Amino acid sequence: MSHHDTSRVFFSSYRKLKHSNPDAYHKASTVAEMVQAQRKLGRAFYDLMDDQQ
Repeated sequence: MSHHDTSRVFFSSYRKLKHSNPDAYHKASTVAEMVQAQRKLGRAFYDLMDDQQ
């Protein structure tokens, strides 16, 4: 059973993880967690998009 890390909720957090720990970012459990968060939050998941406007 994987541990749910609530600190990584938005896209920006996963983007930071990709640069700081690529191995963890590419783990199947991390990808599944990211997909689940995106499905739950919808457009709000992509917090960086708001910074662009």
